[in-house]
Amino acid sequence: MPRQRTHFQLRSASGLFGWFKLQALDAGSDAYLVKHASLREIEGTARNLLRRLPTAAPLEPCWILDQKGRSLTAPTGQTVSLTPRELAFLLQLLAADGETCDHGQLTTVLSEEADFSLANLNTMVRRLRLKVIDRVGYEPPIRAVYGKGYSFTGRSVPGRDFCP
Repeated sequence: MPRQRTHFQLRSASGLFGWFKLQALDAGSDAYLVKHASLREIEGTARNLLRRLPTAAPLEPCWILDQKGRSLTAPTGQTVSLTPRELAFLLQLLAADGETCDHGQLTTVLSEEADFSLANLNTMVRRLRLKVIDRVGYEPPIRAVYGKGYSFTGRSVPGRDFCP
């Protein structure tokens, strides 16, 4: 993850004239320290400036879906093997980018040669959840949206080689 950049400028001046300090503050300086300022004063000024910076929310751990290896890797690193239908199901959810995938859309995608009903879909999702819980220790972020479909609510990335 790239670091967030913050503009910070440190200048050194003799500080012989008080108007330098006023001029710097009027120009938008956040603080003005003269030479020979104590380390405590420098540290206190820096802490005050850092307190004003927005704090970024910590990133939610990500799930990695490996299409070639037909597996789902949890944020903890444990990998769960997937059936072709489970993989197709998860690919549809991830393609929706957090939005709800309609039951009808999912059953159509998962119907290969045989009919795939809503009951089959619900059973597959229940078994997938149990399989992930068994191997990883907690539920995958697959959420049922009553009367509509399913969504993947966790942070995810495709492929197997990176997790931002």
